Amino acid sequence: MKSFQDQGVVMQIRSYIEPLQERYQQLQAREQWLLKVAAVVVPLLLLVFAVILPVMDQQQALKKSLAVLQQQADEAERLAHLLVKQGGAKQRSGTADTLLSRVEQQARQSHVRNYMTRIKPQPSPTSKSRRLMLQMRAVPYDDLLRFVAALAAGHISIHYIKLQAAAKAGHVDIYAVVDGGSL
Repeated sequence: MKSFQDQGVVMQIRSYIEPLQERYQQLQAREQWLLKVAAVVVPLLLLVFAVILPVMDQQQALKKSLAVLQQQADEAERLAHLLVKQGGAKQRSGTADTLLSRVEQQARQSHVRNYMTRIKPQPSPTSKSRRLMLQMRAVPYDDLLRFVAALAAGHISIHYIKLQAAAKAGHVDIYAVVDGGSL
């Protein structure tokens, strides 16, 4: 039964090809040569533009991301060596660690820790104080006020603060630099 179906498919294909062959034979030699060249060039162009170039673009993007990741890994390794050289995080003393822990504790108690997107040590123009940069997104304004009051009660001063209205009513985005006092 398959052979009858296969023969039917072959007959259909032949019925499409025969008129094309007749038309091809009617073409001049120059046109036939041009059609042969196009039959080779068009699939090659499709292969290049549809397969090879996108793969090469993806490979180039992966190389760039690999370079960025390598830089990040090198920076992490450099920081790890610096930390080991300084005697480890537990042995290190200074108000930056204490300031960070105090700010984190106040943020948790004021229910704003989940809104923090960044906590980063900031260089100070004077060597006598340590600062932290804080960023929070869409923090409820009431919780922010409790946090600011808790910072003041913990003797942490706000060196700089910028508030912006968030998309949600009653919420703000905040950028602040806090100062933990002198060493």
